[in-house]
Amino acid sequence: MATFAIVSFIFGLSIGMIAGLFLAGRHVELECETAYLTGHVDGYGKAVADGGEVGL
Repeated sequence: MATFAIVSFIFGLSIGMIAGLFLAGRHVELECETAYLTGHVDGYGKAVADGGEVGL
């Protein structure tokens, strides 16, 4: 039973971390899009740079 609890904990933690990374990445992308669409920056590339995301 203890093994099941440990495996369940590790599985839940892994899923939670993956979901958190996905949501954080999506949040940055939405902020860049909002900045671009509302004209606070010179373009989408500038919004991405200002957001701290590495561009191509």
